[in-house]
Amino acid sequence: MPILPNQMAKTLVFTLLAIDAAFIGAHLLASAFLQSGESRLAEIAYGRLTIYSDTALPESFGFGKWSFAFVFSVLGFALSRQRGFLGLAAASAFLFMDDAGQFHESVGEEFVRMEVPGIFGLDAASTGELFGFALLGLGVLAALAFCWLTSGAMLRRTVLLVIVAIGGMFLSGVPFDILHNLIAGASQGWAITELSGVIEDGGEMIFMSLYVALIFGAFEEVRGARQA
Repeated sequence: MPILPNQMAKTLVFTLLAIDAAFIGAHLLASAFLQSGESRLAEIAYGRLTIYSDTALPESFGFGKWSFAFVFSVLGFALSRQRGFLGLAAASAFLFMDDAGQFHESVGEEFVRMEVPGIFGLDAASTGELFGFALLGLGVLAALAFCWLTSGAMLRRTVLLVIVAIGGMFLSGVPFDILHNLIAGASQGWAITELSGVIEDGGEMIFMSLYVALIFGAFEEVRGARQA
């Protein structure tokens, strides 16, 4: 069985991935122009197109993805009355709040402020971010567990695939975030620093697109069943 069960979901994921690739390419191009010699135009382009900033276009597009996933989870419930869609809506809301509100980063900053010692060789900020991710993970897993327990085969399959997508976001956002910070701090050069950054933030973007397409695919399944 294909990962995405219908053509609409496949079209959506390819569209989202194409936009992600365009943003990543624009980020690298703007960053390269800055390296070759700073100019006001390069600074403006990088400020608008970088995948690192919480206020640039790629991040705003990410907020739109979470909103899209939340809306179609709610619409899925409205069409089918399957309570599992409410679990998907809650998971999307938790992830959106972390992304938009920088929850796990805020926990890291709080660990630094309170001078909490790091663990496993990590500094206080990285340790706090891991702790924040753990709290976020509990909320998301509770929402997905609710979805699993209240759903039939179709939504249960969606939950399993959503967990894979979230796992990809976690791997991109935590280990590679720490690696990117270490490489940037050690001044390893533009190319290796950008590569680690693209794996981190670009990986999150790609797995987020898969997450959105999976939920939209589930919505399309119940919409198709209703029309049949």
